[in-house]
Amino acid sequence: MTKTKLIQLIHIAKNQLQMDDDTYRTILEEQGGQSSSKDMGIVALEKVLSHMKRCGFKPKRGKNKGTVQGKLRVLWAEMVKDGIIESNDEKALLAFVRKHAKVDKVEWLNDIQASHLVEILKQWRKRIEQQGDNHD
Repeated sequence: MTKTKLIQLIHIAKNQLQMDDDTYRTILEEQGGQSSSKDMGIVALEKVLSHMKRCGFKPKRGKNKGTVQGKLRVLWAEMVKDGIIESNDEKALLAFVRKHAKVDKVEWLNDIQASHLVEILKQWRKRIEQQGDNHD
């Protein structure tokens, strides 16, 4: 991959992960040895990009049918609509994510973590529905 392409991907990752400039510069220095991506060689840039992927960066590969993180948000919203979850506030979802995955943003979840959270929500909904069936 070219230096220009790596720098572009790193900037996309910074935005996708919603990093502030201080955090971004710290990662550049710790992973690539420089405070600016333009001053790095290809090996250092690849190291920075690998770190950002470990932090949850998902490069887009054309059109996809949605992410697991998106499915998590949709399921959460459905459960709010059904009255299973009280709050559709982003803070409530983030509290759930922090509790079960120890991650501060939905976007930082990797696919395995997000899939696990989706399964937790599905089981929660199933338990509530079964309780409702027992009360009819």
